[in-house]
Amino acid sequence: MKAGVMLERKKEYATILAFDVKVTTEARELADEMGVKILCADIIYHLFDQFKAYIEDIKDEKKKKESADEAVFPCVLQILPNCVFNKRDPIVLGVDVVEGILKIGTPICVPSREFIDIGRIASIENNHKPVGYAKKGHKVAIQ
Repeated sequence: MKAGVMLERKKEYATILAFDVKVTTEARELADEMGVKILCADIIYHLFDQFKAYIEDIKDEKKKKESADEAVFPCVLQILPNCVFNKRDPIVLGVDVVEGILKIGTPICVPSREFIDIGRIASIENNHKPVGYAKKGHKVAIQ
């Protein structure tokens, strides 16, 4: 019941870590009803690893939710043919911003090939210096 209070503040802390203890079915059912997560393990390191994985899952879930709600500023890029620095993950290449504003986190696709999704902009560099965005006419390196 006490762990359920944390659902109002931070979902990831509405968790019970049960180390070397049996959890009754009644307690597990109540936790499921309330939305409290119970993690059980006989070895403390396993319990710690389970909790870390649970926190990471919640963070990933939040990121997906936030990225689905955010607005995308459209832009048109022209890949500079002599400036393809890395063809595999992570892709690093030089581009010319033809239209719009390029920002970190902007999704990239290829419209001429059925809008194939390539990924999102992780970083933008102008003259070997990181920048937050690039406007029309700028030539920058992206990753």
